[in-house]
Amino acid sequence: MGELAKSGAQKISSHLANRYALSLLYDMIFIIGNEAAGIFGGDFRHREANWIYGAELTEMLKHFPSSREILQGGLNEIGQLCLRNEYDRIFLYRCIAANKSAGPENFQPALFISFEERRTVAKKLEKFWTRLIADKNISFVPESWKNDFEDRMGVKLCINTGIFSSLFQEKSSDCLFSLAGFLMSTKKSQSNDLPTLLSETRTLTYIDEDLKRKTIQKLMDQPPMIFDYPDIEPGDPLLDDYISDLIYLYISVYPFDISHKDIIEQACGYFRYKGIKDIQNHIDKMHWDFLSKKLLPQSPEKKLKPHAAHALSAIIDKDEILLFIYKNIDIEISDIKDKELLLAGTSSRILLLALSENKKDEKPENQVIWQALKKESGLYDFKAEQIKSRIKSCCCISGGTWLLDKIKNADPPPVIRLSGHTITRYEKYFKLIIDSALIQ
Repeated sequence: MGELAKSGAQKISSHLANRYALSLLYDMIFIIGNEAAGIFGGDFRHREANWIYGAELTEMLKHFPSSREILQGGLNEIGQLCLRNEYDRIFLYRCIAANKSAGPENFQPALFISFEERRTVAKKLEKFWTRLIADKNISFVPESWKNDFEDRMGVKLCINTGIFSSLFQEKSSDCLFSLAGFLMSTKKSQSNDLPTLLSETRTLTYIDEDLKRKTIQKLMDQPPMIFDYPDIEPGDPLLDDYISDLIYLYISVYPFDISHKDIIEQACGYFRYKGIKDIQNHIDKMHWDFLSKKLLPQSPEKKLKPHAAHALSAIIDKDEILLFIYKNIDIEISDIKDKELLLAGTSSRILLLALSENKKDEKPENQVIWQALKKESGLYDFKAEQIKSRIKSCCCISGGTWLLDKIKNADPPPVIRLSGHTITRYEKYFKLIIDSALIQ
């Protein structure tokens, strides 16, 4: 009996010792692996559920007006997380305090954490929402935020979104009146044109059909003759769409005047909306997106500098559509030696523009120096001729009408020379200009 007990005790102690040794080995490997990954893999510490939850929490809080209670709750949540690096906790603290996002779209949680962990993250967000946000007077929960979360995580989020309260409807209507005031006072639009001009705005989509009909009718009967800001707070979810709509109308509604950009910047300053550089980048991006919608796929130039886009918008007529753009232009005229040249084809004419860089506090001197009008045949009144070269393909353009006083009656008139890129086929690069020419 004693031998049996002794043998059993030895086996149990041996089993416990083996378990302890394996546990110790596992801990050592985990510690070494964790430290090595932290040193050699910079994003390793972001591949775990607590970090993902913290990043998603900052993204959620960014979409709602902040309060002392919500801010305190968010900071407490971050303080309780077990993170792999304390610098990450400080970063999340700063994001919440500044109402910024930690950029959860950069961390691909679906690849690095399990489905159960992702579901836990969703439940924790729902719990935070219910405890601190749901009972507040939130007028609208953005559908885009919820959809983006579900796309990243691969799990559903049980939060009601897209709820347009009566308060939100009133604010949206107020924003629409402000946009109409911009059109009437700045663009000199007619009240009968307001429904069409406002139909593409984001703000209009937030108003239900009944209120939309009443608002549009009121705009036509009593149009606002001055531009006034809507009664919304700097942190209101509507502000992003209101500013984007204001920029869209500034760019898309004829006539375009670059001086109106000051009105946009003043509105952004009033609402403390981003910095001047961010606003300028936003305007430039929306401007080119609008201009390039009708640009033909074969156009050699797919993008323009901001000052060139502004010049084109100011020169193109109301019903003209931009079709193609050429750069790399040579012309022997001393008056425009220092200017940037741009050949633009529209639905009714081809223009040669001489552009000046947009200098601070100075209105740029941009002018159309040559044009070729579209004939009834659908072709344009100019001649395109190939210049053969082994390295660069070139095309000479003659005819058309010179608009510079000094060379209107020159004999012979100057020739416009377009240079292609190195080792590019003439027929491919100059296809649009060749197909447009009356004489080839």
